[in-house]
Amino acid sequence: RLVAEISPAGVDFEPPVVDALSACVCEFIHALASEATLVCEEGKKKVLAPEHVVAALTKLEFESYAADASAMAEAASEAIGGGTKKRKLKAQSPGLSSEELERQQRLLFEEAARDVAESREPQGLSHTL
Repeated sequence: RLVAEISPAGVDFEPPVVDALSACVCEFIHALASEATLVCEEGKKKVLAPEHVVAALTKLEFESYAADASAMAEAASEAIGGGTKKRKLKAQSPGLSSEELERQQRLLFEEAARDVAESREPQGLSHTL
């Protein structure tokens, strides 16, 4: 279906061609994911990040894709607000000890748990038989 969506109007592909393209795409994604994982591990990180994928694209000699991927990752980061609450809290709180940051994080989790519990409480339900 994807091949049909991106191909020019009036151009159809035989099923073996679609299968071959699909296999190539799967192999590309597998190679990229493997290389990005290696980059992540080399940096002693535990979470795969967009910069790992960009570095993997460069290592695999797909520099033109790397530039596009980097731009898209930046745009996505801006669209979702630039990161997690923990990162924002840490950025807003320079100089705080890790214990203080952990305490603030625990308070945020407790607040979120209370919000969830309150949203699950029945409101204004009357039981009549």
